Amino acid sequence: MEAQSVETYSMNDRRSLDTAGIVAEYYPLVTRICRSWLARYGAAEVEDAVQDVFLQYLRKPPRALTAEEEQAWFIRCAKNRAADYYRRLKRERSRHAELPGDMASEDEYFSDTLDSLLSTLPPETQMLFRLHYGEGYTWAEIASILRTNEAVLKMRVNRAKKKLREHLTEGEQNAYQS
Repeated sequence: MEAQSVETYSMNDRRSLDTAGIVAEYYPLVTRICRSWLARYGAAEVEDAVQDVFLQYLRKPPRALTAEEEQAWFIRCAKNRAADYYRRLKRERSRHAELPGDMASEDEYFSDTLDSLLSTLPPETQMLFRLHYGEGYTWAEIASILRTNEAVLKMRVNRAKKKLREHLTEGEQNAYQS
C-alpha cells in the first residue's frame, strides 16, 4: 500500500512538492477570474476567493493531472468559488458604485474603464471575455474547460458585444448633450 501511494505521489510530478511554484504559476489566472466576478465588491473579497481556491487545492488536491488538466481544474475551481462568493455577497450587500480615485496613468485609466464596462455584463460573460481576449484561450478550449458548446459561448459574447456597443453609444450621446 505504501508503494502505491508513493507511485501516485510521484505521478503528480513537481506539483505535489512545489506549492509555491503552483501558486506562482496559477495566481494571476485565478485572480483575474475571481476579479471578473467580484470586482464590484472590492479587492479583499477577490483575495478571499483566490485564497479559497488554493486552500481547496492544498486540502484536497485533484488526482494526478497533466499540466493542461491542472490548469482547467484551477479555472473551473476559480469560477465556481467566485460564483459562490458572488451569490453570497449579492445577498448580503446592496450594489453601489464608487467613483474612481486619482488615476496614475492612461493605461490604468483604460484598464479601469474596460473593467467598468465589463462589470455591466454578467460575471459568466466577463469571464469569457477575460479567458478569450485576455488569456488567449480559443473558444474550443474554453468550451472544453467549461464543459459547454462552443457556439453557445460565441453567441453569449456576441450578445454582450452588442450590449457594450449600445452602452458606449448611449454614453457618447449623453456626453454630446451635456
